[in-house]
Order: sequence, then C-alpha cells, then structure tokens
Amino acid sequence: MTSAEADNPVKSSWGKEQSEVFFEAASGKAAELRERNMCFVIADHNGEIIAQDKVKGSSSLFYKTAHGKVQALIHAGGNLSSLEAPHNILEFADMVLCKVPHTVLLGRDFTVAGCLPVEITNKSAAERFYVSASGSLNAEHDVECVEAGLEALGFAPEEDKVWRRKNTKGG
Repeated sequence: MTSAEADNPVKSSWGKEQSEVFFEAASGKAAELRERNMCFVIADHNGEIIAQDKVKGSSSLFYKTAHGKVQALIHAGGNLSSLEAPHNILEFADMVLCKVPHTVLLGRDFTVAGCLPVEITNKSAAERFYVSASGSLNAEHDVECVEAGLEALGFAPEEDKVWRRKNTKGG
C-alpha cells in the first residue's frame, strides 16, 4: 500500500490514524466485493490530496480517476444529486474513454459515483473533506467501499448527504 501522507503532512482535522482506519475498512470492503483494482483518495476542501492508498496490485491510474471524482464533486458545489453513476456498459465506456481523459488532461467536468463529502466539526467550525474510490466496473462498489471506510470512523450520512460526526478527543 502507498500513501501520499509522507509527501503531504496532514495539517487538518483528518489525521494519519483516521486515514489508516479508512483505508483498512475500504480495502476490506473491496476484498469482500472481490474488487482487486481499487484506489482510494482523501482530499481537503480544495481537492488537494492529503492521503491515498490502493489495494495491492491496483493500477495507479485509478488514483487519477478517484481524484477526478473529488474535483467533479467540488465543481458541482458538493451536490451529490448532480453526479450519477453509469447505468450500463456504454455509459461506462463513455466515462472511461471520454470523460476521464477529458477531466485528467483538460480539467473539465467528470461526473460519476464513488466520492462522498465529509465534515468534521471542531469546536464551532466544520472542516470539509472528500473521500473517493475508483477501480470497479460497478460504481456502486466504489460507493460501498467509501461508505465502509467512513462507517468504520463513526461517520453517517445526514439529510443533505454529507457524512458527519462530532470530532472527539483524538479525532
């Protein structure tokens, strides 16, 4: 497993221990779903990657698509309802062949499931993060892996589809 944390020290409410718990749970869910090619990204409110990891043997290309999902969600104003997963193989092919290169190379919109907004409240301020997975042919598996990682940390979705918990001592 690899991590961006050594190159980008975490200076936020999201720490190394949280990243490790998230990655372990998300990778565990990927194994349960028999997904062997998954990458995970945790990004700050600006979309800067603060940590990343992957299932052993996965293509690093999926780091870029996971990060593209973060950028798309930020561009959509954090509105999950505007981001839909591909519904069939033709939509998936369009995403992989057209939208991903378009986003990675040109910085344009990339809309696909597998990225969730997270807020951590410290005292009176909330800090926004984005967690994302990419690599499955079934976008719902990307979502399930991200949800498993967040649930392992005690987060739950609220009505606005943002995952939250109160930050307690030790994060």
